[in-house]
Amino acid sequence: MKIGSTSLVVVAMLSAPAMARAAPPVVSSVWKEAPLDLNQCLATAQVDFGRYGYQNIVIVGHSVLATTGDYGAAITCAPGRGVATFFVAGPNYDVVQAMIGNLNYGYR
Repeated sequence: MKIGSTSLVVVAMLSAPAMARAAPPVVSSVWKEAPLDLNQCLATAQVDFGRYGYQNIVIVGHSVLATTGDYGAAITCAPGRGVATFFVAGPNYDVVQAMIGNLNYGYR
């Protein structure tokens, strides 16, 4: 399996905030139908990250990456497939699940 540079950036960004601790991070993902073109999907991701107080919001390829405290998140757009995938990583399972729920709200 070939891993692209965007995938490596996503993994590094998601795991970096939680790596400062001894406990391994919790990583969760979910995908949603997103009948948006690439620019709409990326813009929606940026708005959602801003709405929930994320910082360090950057676009890398088809993904928008962001952090908040000890948590890292990514929204990856696949407009040709009509889906968006949401990833969140951090030290607490319940917080990670809540963050995933908040982020994919804009795609319902």
